[in-house]
Amino acid sequence: MPPASNTPEAPAVSQPGRLPSSGAQSQSGGASSAHAEPAPSAPEPEPEPDPETITVTVSVLCTLAVGNPNLNPGVTVPSDGVMVSGLSLELTPGQTAFDALSQTGLALDYTGSPSRKNVYLRGIGGLYEKDCGPSSGWVFSVNGAYPNTGCSNVALNDGDVVSFQFTDGTKLN
Repeated sequence: MPPASNTPEAPAVSQPGRLPSSGAQSQSGGASSAHAEPAPSAPEPEPEPDPETITVTVSVLCTLAVGNPNLNPGVTVPSDGVMVSGLSLELTPGQTAFDALSQTGLALDYTGSPSRKNVYLRGIGGLYEKDCGPSSGWVFSVNGAYPNTGCSNVALNDGDVVSFQFTDGTKLN
């Protein structure tokens, strides 16, 4: 133990915003809260994809209605024939092509019930079946294939590309 000193200690000097230093350690391990440096944080890991969701891409096209001489007067369509292009959506497994279409924000007119999987689409975004002649209406595809069933009956998988297209009855977009 060092010999006792007869020299008085210098008084502690206080500075605004700082606690005076007394040489004594606080109960927090010696560092006062005014001088504590935040511990460096580890970089946050990239979030893992949620296994409870799937991602699909949806487009809604009506290019065959643009400039169509049979288009009913008063019906307006986007000049480029694109209502929705490549919209990425997160769905839960088991949701259908109709569920994806419902999330685009476009106005839908249909009969049937999504829960009964018997939806028949009459109109999307103000464009209805028969607006370009008696055989015109909406069809859909999933990954380029046209299912032989309604859109509320086709469950989607992760990565599926869904396209709803207006046909004039003679051809597809």
